[in-house]
Amino acid sequence: MYPESETFRPERFDEVGPDGQLPLDPHKFSFGMGRRICPGQDFADMVLFSNIVLFLATTTVSKSLDAEGNEITPTTIPNSLKQRNPSPFKCRVEVRPAAAFLTDDNQTK
Repeated sequence: MYPESETFRPERFDEVGPDGQLPLDPHKFSFGMGRRICPGQDFADMVLFSNIVLFLATTTVSKSLDAEGNEITPTTIPNSLKQRNPSPFKCRVEVRPAAAFLTDDNQTK
């Protein structure tokens, strides 16, 4: 499928082929191809999308606080691909007041 497929080279997905085409999309191959394609691919994509949208619509994600109440800014680490990745960090996830009725703790009895 890919030349040197056993080698870790994520930059291969950024390279344009000699015909001007982008390389193969790994998302298409994770669900199979042809007659043996996964029948749940569209359902899986929709469920993943709706869960991400629901999470973002009902919560507020913010920086964590230190003992004195100041925000902790995550640091970044350069990698071999000339990118900067965040180092592991903690964050706060809070339910928005308008969405509090969706949680089990706040349902009326």
